[in-house]
Amino acid sequence: NIENTKVLYEQAKKSRNAVVVGGGAIGLEIAWALKKMGLNVSVVEKMKNLLPNNLDEDMGRVVEEYLKANGVNVFLGKEAKILGEENVEFVEIDGSRINTDVVVMAVGSTSNIDFIKNTGIETEKGIIVNEKMETNIKDVYAAGDCAETFYLINRKTAVTRLATAAFQQGEIAGINASGGNAKYDGTLGTFVSMIGEMEVASTGFNSETAKKFGYDVLTGKAKGRTKPEWMPNSKEIIVKIIADRSGRILGGQAIGDNAGWRVNMVALAIRNNLSIFELAKADMSYSPPVSELVDALTMAAEFVGRRIKSSSQ
Repeated sequence: NIENTKVLYEQAKKSRNAVVVGGGAIGLEIAWALKKMGLNVSVVEKMKNLLPNNLDEDMGRVVEEYLKANGVNVFLGKEAKILGEENVEFVEIDGSRINTDVVVMAVGSTSNIDFIKNTGIETEKGIIVNEKMETNIKDVYAAGDCAETFYLINRKTAVTRLATAAFQQGEIAGINASGGNAKYDGTLGTFVSMIGEMEVASTGFNSETAKKFGYDVLTGKAKGRTKPEWMPNSKEIIVKIIADRSGRILGGQAIGDNAGWRVNMVALAIRNNLSIFELAKADMSYSPPVSELVDALTMAAEFVGRRIKSSSQ
């Protein structure tokens, strides 16, 4: 929140070293901001790659290399032990100490639902709601970060702490609370973040999550350009798409300029039950000052389609 940000900013101005615990979007955005303020910054993530809830390991490595190239230290598969008397002095990682003046804990959040204890409202990771955002008690609704809803893809329970999901859920809860009849389709967790000048986006399941849910996963990854290489400001874009062997799209990830709109297209395809073969045939606009002839999005989809066809022969 704003108050915490002000405290962090004032502390950072008089500090030299900072450790950010947590390699999700918030942690990485904060790490970059502290680095730009001139601090020595280290990021510690206990999972094997950055943005582990969103990206596959190979895509997370692209983000890791970008941060390292810009002077941010990255420790993966590690946990941090915070040490100090009255104030933080060190962070210990695998027995090695890192001097630090600031530690930022960016390890996620939990729903603040203590106030509804003993009310009869059912809770687990959040307040359990149905597709109308209604709790088990008639005419009592919940929406946003506190609500436990479900994934669009498989209807399994989900808690999505994103403004876009909160907006949709709040709108549906409001319509139904006022006598309407609106239904929530479920979440894809579509997100985008800017880490320095690197745009990172994802939607749906990453490969590991899809496998945990029992899907037989195939992926396709394409590296392309935002416009022809001979045009000014042509930049690299990487797109990865996850599907099952039937051609059902399960998720998408992108890194680079305009990663967000490419992931938005994958999200739209999932929502409308388009197959990977249909996405590969998407009719994309082309003009050298604006775009490349063949986009990395359709290339990635085509690669998945080829793998599906070859595996079925």
